[in-house]
Amino acid sequence: MQAAQLKELAKDFVSNRMSVARAIREMRDRDPLGFVRATTELLRESPDAPVGRFLLAFVLAQPDGVSMFCDPASFTIDESLGLIQRAKSLDPQVEVKLAKLLLVAPVASERQVSITTRVLEILSRAADHATILPALRQLLQSPSPRVRSKAALLIGRTCRNPQWARLADPGQDQRVVANAIESLWGLNSNAAKTAFAEVTRDHRNRVAGNG
Repeated sequence: MQAAQLKELAKDFVSNRMSVARAIREMRDRDPLGFVRATTELLRESPDAPVGRFLLAFVLAQPDGVSMFCDPASFTIDESLGLIQRAKSLDPQVEVKLAKLLLVAPVASERQVSITTRVLEILSRAADHATILPALRQLLQSPSPRVRSKAALLIGRTCRNPQWARLADPGQDQRVVANAIESLWGLNSNAAKTAFAEVTRDHRNRVAGNG
């Protein structure tokens, strides 16, 4: 029902923007969950329509709205990437907000796990590395080993710094250290070779194997 109503409102958005915008806000207030579903459908079908840009900004204004674009149940990875790119024209900090979202988002349900995985994939494939690097460093403190290890891989691929990988905290989950080393794969510098050689003696099989 909400989706049909939203599409009808969208037809009049250009000619009656203020009235339609007010009706959209009222729709959200009446049924937040239904509104999210309707917005998801419209953004999937017409992300570049005038009302699509309004909805994009409207969703971004919500405390955790950006996570809506990363739900695999609603969007393919290409659709998510497209929405994030459009959102960056409205808010250059979108990718930083995605990274910070992982610090506070629980990873208890299967849906939460899938959204977290999608966010990390978006950050690895579409992020402005210089912009998100500070946020990625914060992810090393995440309570989720999966998030920490993925963050280590992304940081390493961004920095390409053998010294950073060698200084990975030996007390962390071995996946974190192993991914820090994996991020150096492809480097042929003496520093990288030294880092690889050193960790081959690590007592953690996964770390040594990556070395």
